[in-house]
Amino acid sequence: HIDSTGVDQLKLLRLALDKQEIKFLISGLKGPVRDLFNLYQLEGLFPIENRYLNIQSAIDDHHGERINT
Repeated sequence: HIDSTGVDQLKLLRLALDKQEIKFLISGLKGPVRDLFNLYQLEGLFPIENRYLNIQSAIDDHHGERINT
């Protein structure tokens, strides 16, 4: 579903991680998260405009369980 919580989580993530860690994280992502938030968009923070994705929900769906952030 569409909301702004994914963007908020990405902003916090960007503050917590350096670029090398982000590259490692993104290289391990699959499916909708990787496709919508590629490395360029993450480093740009955010040329995504209104295309918000609930990142946690997408990760939960992919892994089939809740992953704490």
